[in-house]
Amino acid sequence: LYNTVGTIFYCFCQWLTSAFLVVHLSPEDISVSNTGLLQLSISVTNIFYSISLYSTRTYQISDIDNKYSDGIYIATRFVTAVFATLLCLVYVLIIGYSAKSVICIMFYMLYKLSETFSDVYHGIDQKNYRMDYVGISYILRGIFSVIAFVLVIVVTGNVLAAVFAMAISTLAVVAIYDVRCSAKLCSVKPVFEKKPIATLLVTCFPAVISTAAFAATTSVPRQILEGMRGEEALGYYGTIATPLVVVQVMATSIFNPMITQIAEFYHDGKIRNFIKMTFRNLLELAAISGAVCVGVALLGEFAVGIVFGKKFVEYTYLMYGIIACTTMYVVSWLCTNYLIIMRKMWVCTVASLAALATSSLLAKPFINRFGMNGVSYSIIIAYVIHIAICGVIICKNLKARGKSLELQ
Repeated sequence: LYNTVGTIFYCFCQWLTSAFLVVHLSPEDISVSNTGLLQLSISVTNIFYSISLYSTRTYQISDIDNKYSDGIYIATRFVTAVFATLLCLVYVLIIGYSAKSVICIMFYMLYKLSETFSDVYHGIDQKNYRMDYVGISYILRGIFSVIAFVLVIVVTGNVLAAVFAMAISTLAVVAIYDVRCSAKLCSVKPVFEKKPIATLLVTCFPAVISTAAFAATTSVPRQILEGMRGEEALGYYGTIATPLVVVQVMATSIFNPMITQIAEFYHDGKIRNFIKMTFRNLLELAAISGAVCVGVALLGEFAVGIVFGKKFVEYTYLMYGIIACTTMYVVSWLCTNYLIIMRKMWVCTVASLAALATSSLLAKPFINRFGMNGVSYSIIIAYVIHIAICGVIICKNLKARGKSLELQ
């Protein structure tokens, strides 16, 4: 409950800064372009944020035999964070974004690092069944990020300075709150031992390629939209999309604490319990998505007009495709976590690369044919391919696990 409430609150705060507040606190003539700039920063940094996470969270909480110490996981996160940040800088310089875009992207990457570092401490908390620490962390980071963003953009009128202030405030929460909470459960001193860190990096490498490709499956079509139609088009699409992340956040915040139990079911050979919990998760996801669709049908245009202004109302139709995108994302995310628990990281890599290739190839012709909805359609098809590949291997692995236990 703490995790769910905290995650939803934090997501709401992210929506406030990246859509609502930047639209209403920016000068009228650049409000949409400022929103597009933030959406571009989000799209680019999501790829490198996933690299900084290095897909170790699920591996960490499913490390029931404690193959690696908490200090190793923390030290590894420092290594991946530095590497991902440098990689992000190289990427934006090679692509040739404007100086303003580069600065905004790198400041937003700094903000995402607060999530990178909090994630490894949250893994410690989750493994010790202290998700209350996690939920409170989300709430604190949400509050401080909004306060910092509002104060700076109101005083300076500069969205770049506002993003930087947001980054510093959330990093401070991680240093002051998250580290101290995890320290109650174990030693949080990073252990920089080359061999175990290298082994962990090699073990999770297929998963990190998978996660980066998985993030790019959504980000690349958005970047293609920005390249084809400009920052304003991405600003409209991204602004309409941000409220619907509620589907993704509600589902993943409900399912994420269950990953620990799913891992235990698989480890102990309780396949029926594994399957029952999976079906329950999918039914809950269907209920959430259905409720959101009904809400959009009844109040979509009215709500968009009140929250964002009349100029966004004509783009309300984009919501239905985005709901489908976020729903398919959650199913794909669940499949990925299952495969990591099963230690089938290579399957995640193949599935994610296939999805990335699909969305990248389809984005441009789909945007030309369907307009902004082309972004959503290309992503939906990509996720269907991802789920199909993962689903086949998950089913085979569960059957094999069940037979091996019967023989024992």
